Amino acid sequence: MGHFSIKVLNGSGNPKSGVKVSVFFGTWNCNDSSYTDENGWVEFSNLDGDLVTAELYIDGENKGDISTYSGDTYSFTID
Repeated sequence: MGHFSIKVLNGSGNPKSGVKVSVFFGTWNCNDSSYTDENGWVEFSNLDGDLVTAELYIDGENKGDISTYSGDTYSFTID
């Protein structure tokens, strides 16, 4: 099983902990939510490690779709 990681930063570039991040893989697939750790990171499974597309929400705000492979990392800045 693969995974991908998301880091959430504030406007000053510092990590934000306790931010809810949700991924929606579609009606027939699993969806997941978790909270960033003290370093601003959260990790999700990407099902079987192949390319997957998910709709991403950070702190309730839709950030659009991401297409990801296992091991990919993403960084988002929020206020």
